[in-house]
Amino acid sequence: MSLSRADKLHADRCEAAVQRHLDRVAQSWSYDDMRAACSYADEPVVAQFQAEGQALRAWRSLCWAACYALLNETIINGTPRPSVAQVIAALPAVPERPVA
Repeated sequence: MSLSRADKLHADRCEAAVQRHLDRVAQSWSYDDMRAACSYADEPVVAQFQAEGQALRAWRSLCWAACYALLNETIINGTPRPSVAQVIAALPAVPERPVA
């Protein structure tokens, strides 16, 4: 299925907002961004960093799955596009910060 230009622009805006949300949460845990946080997920030397990286990496995957499911649903069903704020609100809750 080919996306309309409007659908593509809307998806781009939503994706950028989701990425900013992910990065802000990682920054609130003292990482530069989500990519930096996830880089610790497979690093066993410091258990705290590994646990945080794993928690954020798992949450990131759930967020992207939720974002794309919502956007695809609106395209497939022809329902009105959700606002960027509605997309962010539909994401899974931020996980508790692990204590290793």
